[in-house]
Amino acid sequence: MKKLLFVLSIMCSVNTQAQDVIVKKDGSTILSKVLEVNPADIKYKKYSNQNGPTYTINKSEVMSINYENGDSDKFNEKEQIASQQQTSGGIAKPLEPANSAHIEFYNKRDAGFIPKKSNNKKADCWIGFLGIDECSVMASDKLEASIFQRIGGCLLNSDEFHLHPFNGHFYIQLENKTNKTLYIDLGNTFRVDDSGCYKVYYDTKQITITHGSGNGAGLNVGSVASVLGIGGTVGTLANGVNVGTNKTNSSSTTYSMQRIIAIPPKGKTILEQCEYEQVKGIKLYKLENFVYRSYCEGFNYTPLSVNVKNGEQKNYSFIDSPRTYRYTITYSEAEDFNTWEALTVNAYIKSLMGGIDIYKSSIDKVKKSISNYDSGTIIIGGRVL
Repeated sequence: MKKLLFVLSIMCSVNTQAQDVIVKKDGSTILSKVLEVNPADIKYKKYSNQNGPTYTINKSEVMSINYENGDSDKFNEKEQIASQQQTSGGIAKPLEPANSAHIEFYNKRDAGFIPKKSNNKKADCWIGFLGIDECSVMASDKLEASIFQRIGGCLLNSDEFHLHPFNGHFYIQLENKTNKTLYIDLGNTFRVDDSGCYKVYYDTKQITITHGSGNGAGLNVGSVASVLGIGGTVGTLANGVNVGTNKTNSSSTTYSMQRIIAIPPKGKTILEQCEYEQVKGIKLYKLENFVYRSYCEGFNYTPLSVNVKNGEQKNYSFIDSPRTYRYTITYSEAEDFNTWEALTVNAYIKSLMGGIDIYKSSIDKVKKSISNYDSGTIIIGGRVL
């Protein structure tokens, strides 16, 4: 009899060691075969029925897992909190009929080009109108994106400031439609063009301008700051300004961009517009004379590769347009962005005419080449390769 009990005890010991034991916080255990340990849950089969159904238990209910090979996993409170903070989101549901009407506002314009006699020569410049793809989500129940013409000097390209008052740029306005604060994550807000090149709207660079008393102004581009996470930045608007004075009676202005910007209830903000400060020179419009705190939107940052003649007009859809921009604007009602949504604005060159140079004209002169112009017409333009 003693021999039989000894054999049975060895068998039970081997049998126990061949099981995964899930230890719950209430002290109970589950004899199992663990299949998956995920951020929020654990999947297992009952050891007594390994060909049976797969069970799931929330990780927050489990204190530890003791595996058959002697290893163990222990789950602390921090891991459980992290697993509960998984974010979820996607493209916002369009608010209809407002979204369709918003898109149609930019597409159903009566504006056109006044016919111009062609000299049969390839154009080296173009003027055009902006269009919005019908698949865009410009208006949700929380946020609405609108496009406005930019009138005034702006950065022409990477090395030249444009003196003339118009160059076919525009800006995107974001309007909070709710009675709560909305947060925009510039680190997850992008513009992607048809070639795949993209721009992210969060810039970690800090710029300090020092204004001396008698020595003009000095410029110091600070080191690139560490990428700011979501925590700690909520409620701080982008391009915050700090001004200080030292013993030499000079002042400095520091421009830095925060990743998260807040839009108050029913408030509005601009995603990006041309903002600059002249640091030296009076009439010399060169890049080194200016500090650009923010740029603006346009289809003229690189020349357009299109075969168009002077006076020739061409119309496009979003699919065949020679240049497109896909905007993704990420926002949330939650400061920690554990839930989020995104607007998608797909802009493109809807029509163009060769031979009109927007860089050498004011907007009033540009309008003389356009019939039926109104305030909703967004004029764009640029150079041709």
